[in-house]
Amino acid sequence: MKLLKRSLCLLLSLLTAVTFIACKKDDEGSGTVGESVNAGDYEIDFSDKNYEGHEFKVLRVDAETQHGIAGHPNDIYIEQMGEDSLANTVYQRNQELSRMLNVNISMSMDKNGPQTVNLLSTNVLSGDDCYDLVIQELEFFPSLVNQGLIKDMKELSLDTSYSWWDRAAENSLRFEDKQYGMISDAIYLDKLSTVGVFYNTVMAEKLHLPNIYEMVEKGEWTYEKMKEYAVMATESGEDIYGMSCQNDASYYFLHSANIKTVIRNTAGELKYNLANNRAVNTLGEIFTLMNLNYFFNRQSEGLDVDSTVKMFDMQTLFLVRPLQTFYYIKNYNDTYGILPMPKFDDVVTDYYSAINHHVATFIAVPANNSANERTTDVLQAWSMISNKIVMPELYDRILSTRMVSDLNSSKMIDIILKNRVYDIGFIWNFGSIESTLVLSNKVAIERAPTTIGSVVATAKTAVENSIKSYTEKIN
Repeated sequence: MKLLKRSLCLLLSLLTAVTFIACKKDDEGSGTVGESVNAGDYEIDFSDKNYEGHEFKVLRVDAETQHGIAGHPNDIYIEQMGEDSLANTVYQRNQELSRMLNVNISMSMDKNGPQTVNLLSTNVLSGDDCYDLVIQELEFFPSLVNQGLIKDMKELSLDTSYSWWDRAAENSLRFEDKQYGMISDAIYLDKLSTVGVFYNTVMAEKLHLPNIYEMVEKGEWTYEKMKEYAVMATESGEDIYGMSCQNDASYYFLHSANIKTVIRNTAGELKYNLANNRAVNTLGEIFTLMNLNYFFNRQSEGLDVDSTVKMFDMQTLFLVRPLQTFYYIKNYNDTYGILPMPKFDDVVTDYYSAINHHVATFIAVPANNSANERTTDVLQAWSMISNKIVMPELYDRILSTRMVSDLNSSKMIDIILKNRVYDIGFIWNFGSIESTLVLSNKVAIERAPTTIGSVVATAKTAVENSIKSYTEKIN
């Protein structure tokens, strides 16, 4: 979200004399918030709507448990006010929605993506009108579409021109003229799943590195500079690594070059985008990087996330991971900064951030939900209220204050979230393109620098056939 948007949210709250009743908070940002919340003048007036206490049931995947991430509160439902300030804003938002539309949010949360798909399938096939909404991980988007479990959201007549809707995500979750999913400010796991570069400021100072924040702002933070500093760190002592990531580095850096596996051309057609010299050369360089001595691959080394983050405290200069990693880092290290992914080459003119689609979630409407008007109003109002209540807390306090210890890093958060890359090919996984790029074993990664050209050339047919198959099925 852009800095302007965040600033306007806070300014609006001040100008309208909005009062969040004072709360007592400790250094971790915990605290309680008052019951009475008025988040300012809303853009849409719902005063003529009353849904008579309808229980709006949301089926949400438990992405946190599935992927072993912890620390942040649930973005859909909080049972009661407590000690966490972000959780309290989620609770407040749902209370405000209840007041605005006379609906009550409830949530069923299943353990993982496949189970959530199966549960929704059972519900849809039985004809039960059980769930109003489903929140699922992006990687399971094709499963929901293939099985006919979610409806075309264009049936809702939803106006997505408002700032709380993610238009880039809307483009990637569309196929032909059908819109099967959306992302809005009603959810925030997608924001926390955005990739950045955590860096060890103590190590950087010992290495006498220049001010990288200034380099970012001048547009000089590049892949070559990142490699240069990583080499310096590795050569500074035993068991020191300049860079730490995992198998996903292949698309983390590919997306930092603003290269997607599939793009939509000017005619709206989906086209394979890796059968060209720039894409092949970029992937070759990335896989070469992943085999160098200063690159630590936690999956190849058999380390879990917590152990890798603990290692970051003393042994790593750059840790390339989603923003959510903050909830781990704060347990071990308070001397770090955060940077955007570097500009990969001279072709890119800005900083681009990948989204870990295994964890990031999206919004969809079950195929058997026939209450289009009510669903439209709830989605619009829920997202609008979230924009006023939840997002300022997430962006301006959690990410920009608690996550980082200085104003410079706070500015970096805005840059990281400015150009998030939604890769249509990865989300739909046309021709199993993900397994072509995200290699699961060390031997395959070692071979990749010399084989990736032929691999992506061979994948072209499978991807194009998959796109064609989807087109025929959906039309």
